[in-house]
Amino acid sequence: MSLFMALVQISSNTVDAVMGERIRITPWTEAVYSAGSVDTARPVADVTGAYRETDKQKRITNSAPEGRDFERRFVTPKIWFSVRASELKGVEYRQGDRITRLELPGLPEFTISLIEPLDDGRLAISVQTLEPAA
Repeated sequence: MSLFMALVQISSNTVDAVMGERIRITPWTEAVYSAGSVDTARPVADVTGAYRETDKQKRITNSAPEGRDFERRFVTPKIWFSVRASELKGVEYRQGDRITRLELPGLPEFTISLIEPLDDGRLAISVQTLEPAA
């Protein structure tokens, strides 16, 4: 293993040790006329992940032909988890799967909207908060 890869591994371990928490990724099937259900063809994964929430600035522009330009900016939270790809043991999780924070019961669940690989062997899993069932 190269020195660079050894440092990447140390960095990843440090992220989990300092900011990590146990999370559960539950595979979910999409259904057309119902709410979907647990996908039993793929395993549930209990892994260590770092919860992150950052502000993301969005902009809405409206250019009127009369020369008036109205621009509105607002800030929305971007919520994502950072997980070591090796912890998923080759199982592919995808958009629509669910994430639960195991160490903080009672908090909302999340649905995965995007999974992107990072340069350090981790995955950035962007999520959206699920509304509680009425």
